Amino acid sequence: MLLPDNHATQPDAPVTNPAEDPQAAATVAAIEAAFAGRWGVWVSDTGWWWAPRTAALPAAELAAGCAPHLHADNPDELTERIRHQEHLHPAQAACRDATERTPPCPPHNPAPPS
Repeated sequence: MLLPDNHATQPDAPVTNPAEDPQAAATVAAIEAAFAGRWGVWVSDTGWWWAPRTAALPAAELAAGCAPHLHADNPDELTERIRHQEHLHPAQAACRDATERTPPCPPHNPAPPS
C-alpha cells in the first residue's frame, strides 16, 4: 500500500513496551482481579488494551451478543466494556449486580435429568 508523502509510516514518539511498564502491569493485574480472572488483560505494543475471556463461549451466548474478546484505547474504557459484557453473559443473569470485586456466579450448567 502506498502512503501519501505527508503520512509518516512510524509514530513520531517511540512506543514503550507495556510489559516493561510497572504501572501498566499493575493496571492489568487490577482489572483481571476485579473480574475474578474471567478476563485476561494485556496491552499491545501499539498501546491497545485487550481482554479475551478465559473461558469459551457457547454459540448461544455469542448469538446473544457476548464477545470472546474486547479491545479499547485505555484501561478505563476496557473496564467499562468488560462490565457491559459481564451483564450480557447468561451465567451472570442470576446476579445482575455482579460488578467489580464480586465472586463469579455459579457455572451456567443445567442439572442433569433424573
